[in-house]
Amino acid sequence: MHDLNQNISTVKNSSLYYNYDEFKGATHYSVVLFSVPDALYHIFSAYQPISTEEFNTKIVTLPNDYVGYLTKKYDIIEKSYGMKMPIRLTDFKAIEAAILKNKAYAEFEKLSAIAKKNYPKAMLGNYELAMFYEKTGDTKKAAKTYMSAYLQDEIGDLTKDMMLEKADEMKGTAAKPKEIPEETPAETPTETPTEEKKP
Repeated sequence: MHDLNQNISTVKNSSLYYNYDEFKGATHYSVVLFSVPDALYHIFSAYQPISTEEFNTKIVTLPNDYVGYLTKKYDIIEKSYGMKMPIRLTDFKAIEAAILKNKAYAEFEKLSAIAKKNYPKAMLGNYELAMFYEKTGDTKKAAKTYMSAYLQDEIGDLTKDMMLEKADEMKGTAAKPKEIPEETPAETPTETPTEEKKP
């Protein structure tokens, strides 16, 4: 078996999915009890939703292209198992979390396009697009896009009430006047100005 493993390990083929395990302490008969479930797990590992381990070790550690990781995952599912399926909502949320954690806000626009393709009647696509506008500072467009999401079907934890709240929050942010800092002499440190008490 060791020789077979060494020979197969030298094969460079993207279509070959291979894994070798040693079950120490297992007998000739009991090794089947370990190997069959383990083999099934490996065969269908690509099909599984994004796990916490996959998120922490393979996704959030990427320098960029989190959306690309998601699309590749589902391309592998289609090629490996011959089935085309919509991207799971939990997988969208995992990529959203990676984008937020790494402040790669531009990727929300790509995530929105994929969401609209997978769930055209749901608010997920517009929600992700609104997140793009919100995180890149365009609060007016964010408010408008959250309102567009309000008119669509709820999905997962995304609700109409949530979209209204987010739209109102963005409108409130956009309505606030920008504060003009007071000029201070160059030789004095900048401090928070305090109001003098009127006599």
